[in-house]
Amino acid sequence: MCTRFVYNGDDMITGFNFDIDLTVWKHKVIKEKERFYIGILRPDGTYHSYHGVHRNGNVGTLLYVHDNPAGIYQGNSDCITIADLTEQFIKAQISFDEVLQIVKSKKITYAQDATMQAMLSDRHGRVLIIEPGIGYAEEYKQYSLITNYSLMKPESTKAFIVPG
Repeated sequence: MCTRFVYNGDDMITGFNFDIDLTVWKHKVIKEKERFYIGILRPDGTYHSYHGVHRNGNVGTLLYVHDNPAGIYQGNSDCITIADLTEQFIKAQISFDEVLQIVKSKKITYAQDATMQAMLSDRHGRVLIIEPGIGYAEEYKQYSLITNYSLMKPESTKAFIVPG
């Protein structure tokens, strides 16, 4: 199970663990001048930065979650995938405030072949939790935490909770 947290105390601390099925996903740790990330190899032959940190303080994490019909992929201009949104944030192509405007104005969907939700945060400790088809929550709390289950509609993933 993947987990992501943000702690806002005397210092802001953020972190995540990465738990994937290695028989399904090929990955590698990539360090660049401006960012550090776990690259996930996608069908386009690129290692995408879905879990990473940018030098400017942007941190993004995608966590796999059981799907809901409202989040299904739609390839039109009124929608953006959670994968594209998260990667653009980790690359610092868009800011926290820009992501917030996007989630208010566009439908956020799953990627074509994976169902994921995201936690994004910035250097100020602001947190944005995005669940495709369900919604988003902006937080600035002492603690923020997300796993592979829905926070906004927990009954939608309750049946999938497993011990351990």
